[in-house]
Amino acid sequence: MRYSNAVLVRAKAALLKFAPIAVFIGIILYFLTSFYPSTRTFSCPTSAASTPVNPIPNRVHFVHIMPDGPDSDIKFKFKHFVAIYSASFYFGPDLIYIHTDASYASIERAQSGPIDKAPSKWAHKILNLPAVVVRRVNAPDVATGTGIPITLLEHKSDFVRAQAVYEHGGIYLDWDAHALRDVKPLRESGFANVVGRQKGGQVNSGVWMSRPRTLLMKLWVEQQHQVYSGAWTAHSNDLLTSLSEKHGDSSLLTMIAERLMPENKEVLILERVAFAPMSWKLSDASKLFMPHLDDNIGQMERDVEKPDWEIDYSTSYILHAFKPDKSEHIENFDCDNGITVKYVLARQSNFALAVYPAVKHAIDAGVISADD
Repeated sequence: MRYSNAVLVRAKAALLKFAPIAVFIGIILYFLTSFYPSTRTFSCPTSAASTPVNPIPNRVHFVHIMPDGPDSDIKFKFKHFVAIYSASFYFGPDLIYIHTDASYASIERAQSGPIDKAPSKWAHKILNLPAVVVRRVNAPDVATGTGIPITLLEHKSDFVRAQAVYEHGGIYLDWDAHALRDVKPLRESGFANVVGRQKGGQVNSGVWMSRPRTLLMKLWVEQQHQVYSGAWTAHSNDLLTSLSEKHGDSSLLTMIAERLMPENKEVLILERVAFAPMSWKLSDASKLFMPHLDDNIGQMERDVEKPDWEIDYSTSYILHAFKPDKSEHIENFDCDNGITVKYVLARQSNFALAVYPAVKHAIDAGVISADD
């Protein structure tokens, strides 16, 4: 069929007239089909923030400096077992390091069986836990920066713990620090170091966690030797607090970690309740350890209301169980030998209630006995 020129001209004009409308409709259809797929299967996008980036390693560190010399027998008590087993129970760590200056012969005597031949029953049980690795170290005798001798066992431990966590990364715990729940949310928070305050506002060097070779740990290891004076906490809590706080002597830390690397989160400081809800004051220690002999756990479980002495640790990750000065005495409690299996199973104190789940697990697993 042939069309006249006039008809073709009119058709071309009509196409040009409606072309913008057609383009507009096409654009709308493109966006609709792009954002709303033809299938009914939908999936939520995965947020990059939901995947932990470079978490703090799930390994735990304890330090044991031999009080009677490297060649003496390693002697632990039940309270030490509770600390290390609680960490194992709640954290499920890859490794639990015990950094010690004990000789290889001492370590072998403690680990070898049978248990009734071992120098210390609790040392034998601790050193034979599946995740435990004994790492021999040489504790420093002199602060290289000041030349002052390091004589106290606690001070030697301060130097060893900082170096160990700097090298390996993970969670450091004093032997009187007891896990109450998993710290995985803190390890995966994105911070390179997580520390917590104690009574008085200082950062507590008895509990913290770090990635390997962080800037904070590097500065702490280096400056410990420069500030050591023999004072009780000058090189430990005092120095760590100063380095951790932005308004302290941490200008170098702040400048490097936040100005040059603004995406880096160097240190998180938690409130006291997180790691050290109690203190070394007699009033706090008594609230923690004193057994309430008139209260029976069976009756406590039947009562709707909790006893007025019970403390709620539901907002704490770690219970740093400080004891009072040796000259101060807790009613009905022996600070040196009072923590026993029987004491925990009775659940007549806040400490016993707090650590009971881990101890009960150890009994049920056959690791220890209710008669130990």
